[in-house]
Amino acid sequence: MTEPEPVTSGAVPPLEAETGTWRPLRVDHVEGWEVGRSAGFTRRANSVVPAGEVADAARALDRVEALYREDGLPSVVRVCAAARPAGLDAVLDARGYRRVARTLLLTRPVAAARAGTAATAATAATAA
Repeated sequence: MTEPEPVTSGAVPPLEAETGTWRPLRVDHVEGWEVGRSAGFTRRANSVVPAGEVADAARALDRVEALYREDGLPSVVRVCAAARPAGLDAVLDARGYRRVARTLLLTRPVAAARAGTAATAATAATAA
């Protein structure tokens, strides 16, 4: 299966679209990272969004791991093109983290969605 090519030409950056639509119950801040905490309900709402710079990734991960340990949950770090610091993958690999799931975020402008709905409704009405 061929991986889809990322499209970043939309009005909403992909990270902002994803984090803005599936919010955790609580967000703690560890330097520039957002640590989502939702009592274990869904992996996405219980994961770290490492989009801000941190002075020391290992130290930030220590704090993140302590927060999730308090909740009795594994530490999940979402790594994407916006992840900071650069090279975070290598830091996670060295600590024994593994890739568990990939997320494909699909978006389209609202105007296109409305136009598609209207065209579908018009076709359905014509066919009836």
